Amino acid sequence: MKNLYLALAGSALTLAGCGSPNLPTTATPVITTPTSHICGSSASSQFCDQSITSPAPSQRLNAVAIPGANGVADCDYSGSSEDTTRIDATVYLPAFNQGDTFPVILHSHGWGGARASTPATEHPPASENTFRGLDFVIPTIVNAGYIVISFDERGWGTSEGEALVMNPCYETVDAMAVVDWAIANLPVDTSDGDIVLGAIGGSYGGAYQLMLAAMDDRLDAMVPVATWNQLASFDNPLEPGPTIVDASKMHGALITNEALKRGYTNGLCLLAGPPPAGAGARLDPLVQAACDTVQRQQAANGQDMDNFDPAFRELFGKNGLGRISELRAGRPPMDVDVWLVQGNRDMVFDVVEAYDNYEIFTNATHNSGEARLMTMDAGHMLTTFALIQNSADPSSNYQVARDNDCGEHNMFDLLVPWFDERLKGFRQATPVPDLCLGLNSDEGITAHSQMPVGSSLGSYTIPATNVTSASATNTDLVGSPLQFLAVATMPTDGYFAGIPVLNSLKVDAIASATGVVIPTVSDATAMFAVGIQKPDGSFVEVDEQVAGVRRANTITDPAVTYDNLRMPFVGEPVANGDKIGLLLYQRNGHFQLVPGTTAEHSTNAYQISGNIQLPLFDSANNPIKP
Repeated sequence: MKNLYLALAGSALTLAGCGSPNLPTTATPVITTPTSHICGSSASSQFCDQSITSPAPSQRLNAVAIPGANGVADCDYSGSSEDTTRIDATVYLPAFNQGDTFPVILHSHGWGGARASTPATEHPPASENTFRGLDFVIPTIVNAGYIVISFDERGWGTSEGEALVMNPCYETVDAMAVVDWAIANLPVDTSDGDIVLGAIGGSYGGAYQLMLAAMDDRLDAMVPVATWNQLASFDNPLEPGPTIVDASKMHGALITNEALKRGYTNGLCLLAGPPPAGAGARLDPLVQAACDTVQRQQAANGQDMDNFDPAFRELFGKNGLGRISELRAGRPPMDVDVWLVQGNRDMVFDVVEAYDNYEIFTNATHNSGEARLMTMDAGHMLTTFALIQNSADPSSNYQVARDNDCGEHNMFDLLVPWFDERLKGFRQATPVPDLCLGLNSDEGITAHSQMPVGSSLGSYTIPATNVTSASATNTDLVGSPLQFLAVATMPTDGYFAGIPVLNSLKVDAIASATGVVIPTVSDATAMFAVGIQKPDGSFVEVDEQVAGVRRANTITDPAVTYDNLRMPFVGEPVANGDKIGLLLYQRNGHFQLVPGTTAEHSTNAYQISGNIQLPLFDSANNPIKP
């Protein structure tokens, strides 16, 4: 959001508990005289393909992002900037009269996908998943009076170059080139001094927005959906062998608390691989090497990526908004309005990733615009569990009906009203709540002014508990033993909504029940989820979110004690008499390369202890005391 808009629109009201009202939108202009434009001269030629030249080289060089003199970050390509990259895009134009100008909305795709290049239904079908839905909603946005440009990221679709997983000097410079091209070639609104610019997209298509906001001051408003803050910690916090670790910043999307989500990293690599299984992407050699390493290690028991190549840490740790201070390099704060949307049950990028982005955008040091956050059931939902149900539709293996909702707030219904207020200055109360925490496909909570992180009321004790292959009381779909450790009983009806926090958490290696000690090349990894045991004895693994925590960097290092360790966000109704605690795993599909078919973590055995703060509330939104 530009300061010009702040003066124009004033403060916005938050409408809690309401549906999607019929808000005013810009009427679609009527063409009275056909006007030649980039896609032709007829009213039916409202979209077309274009090729855009990016100044970023097609292959990675030793480039470093530096502050730009023109208010936009630049990159030094070591004298090789003559090598450029073709970025292919599809432009969608509303009907217009001579002299009309429009705000621009950028759109890009998820990992494994490609740009939207054909007209689709105006509104996503109710059964459509989040990411394809963001393609389907483009005609709705265009008909509301916006130009939309959907583009292929480098290495994907028909664009040139090699994918670098949102490197600021490559993918981000490509997006900046698309903006430059739009200003030079399209009837864009420049009333704010440069270009009135918004952005949408999910997953990989959410990450480009965050990096663009950090590097290009022209972005005014965006909706990043189901994306990351950081893929891993910038540095390995378990080196050079500390005994107490502040884990408040250890949460990475793919390497979380130093435990690698091997199944998901492998799945992402398969999506980029050759057809028919993959999209045939062209990966940078470093990205390909990381994929080859993940796929090659078929029997690792929690080995850290640093053990194979330190460059992987550079790749996973530095391509995300988590490094905002470095990316901005002393520049003034961003001035962008952001509506962050993330899935409670997203198994690749959980809500903590969105919350860390939210913390950046609500910090005046980093951003002078507004930020809002909504959680819902949707996202990267890649597995289900046979004996543990956690959804209104337990049979679903990817998406559930209306899972793009937080209570009565539907993401797709609110996109146009959000941009109308942020980019067109409509003096209206946007129905996008400041903070909406989804509990399931039907219920959402708007009562909290801040994200509940832990609990100010105190902690529940996690007694020292051994987890071995012989301690199972139940089995999930991938054949991983688990046990339930109860820490509390609900005294009334209520709900989970927030981020659980663990302190004094210690994970130590022990001998397995058969007396076999884990190999010295690996280390013990605790795997656990927030669990509910119902009065009938059944279990709920809340939102299918499993945390992984490594004992230490190597088996020869002393065990680490973690403080301020955040588990994934959980949102779930709970009832009087429910037992609340942790489901503990010796093996789990989140951290296995091929769940149920490999020996990974087969000798994993550990003891866990500490205390946990749980964001539990009664039905009147009061926190529940331990």
